[in-house]
Parts: sequence; structure tokens; C-alpha cells
Amino acid sequence: TGELTPSAVRALIESRDDYIRQRALHVIGRVRPPDADKQKLIADKKQMIMAGGPPDMRVGHEIAKKTCLICHKLYGEGADVGPDLTGVGRGTLDALLHNVIDPNEVVGNGFETTEVTLKDDSTVSGRVIEETDTRIKLLASRPTEHTIAKCDIKMANGKPAIRKIELSL
Repeated sequence: TGELTPSAVRALIESRDDYIRQRALHVIGRVRPPDADKQKLIADKKQMIMAGGPPDMRVGHEIAKKTCLICHKLYGEGADVGPDLTGVGRGTLDALLHNVIDPNEVVGNGFETTEVTLKDDSTVSGRVIEETDTRIKLLASRPTEHTIAKCDIKMANGKPAIRKIELSL
């Protein structure tokens, strides 16, 4: 989605032109309507930030290493589970707060969460990074790689129990 703000993404997805809507969904990925509770939280956090003093970049970096960089890269530091944050979603305070507080508002193509149910009824989830006729490889946070033999996947209604979840990892 590059540097598109949530409002720009929403404008494309809600366009009256069917071609623009379909093309935007194809390029951007899944977009869901904003959650009212999260919208209020975003507004509250923005007010708190704007009323505070200058940011402590060192403390912010330490927090980012423990929470954000277990999935994302920022200026080469971190993991490749989610999108690289170096040039995405940080252009404005509003964009940053939307992406941090409501990461499920826009889930880009290729970053959807996939859940696999195994024959023992346990589940494994992550982002699909490889799939062949015999196995599926998922990447989860920290990053953790899971390689699952397709013969170990539970069958449901005659199909492997593999489903996309509409949530970010």
C-alpha cells in the first residue's frame, strides 16, 4: 500500500467505479471498516501524544524492538514476517496510530494469516511463504518458521483444513 493513508485506501475501496474498487482490492489486499472503539482509542492516543513533551527516541526504539520488530523491519533492523515499515504507514501520526492500534484494518496481499489444523487437532498459524504439493511453510512472529507435511493436515469436508484468517499476525 506504499504511503497510502487509511482514508486514501478507504476512498479507493469505496469508489463508485467497480474497476477501481476491484483493482484496489487486488493490489492492496483485504480492507475492513474501522472499528468505532479503535477509532476512539486512536483519537485518545493522538491527544495524549500531542499534549506530551518531546519523544524519548531511545525508549521508543527499545519498545519497537520488543513489539514491532519481532515481525517487521525498520531501516534494516528486525524480522521479515510482516511488511517492511521503513517507508510504509508512518508518514503521519494518524497513519502510524491506525497501523499500530488497528493492524487489521488493512492487511496487504501476501501478509494474510493462514491457520492450519493438524490431525491431532492442534493448529499452526503464520504467513504462507511456500507451498508445494507435499508441504506448506508458514512464517510466524519472532520469526518462527513452521514446515508442515500436507499428510499431517486434518481433512475437513474432503479438503485440507487450511484457512485464511482476517487478522494480522
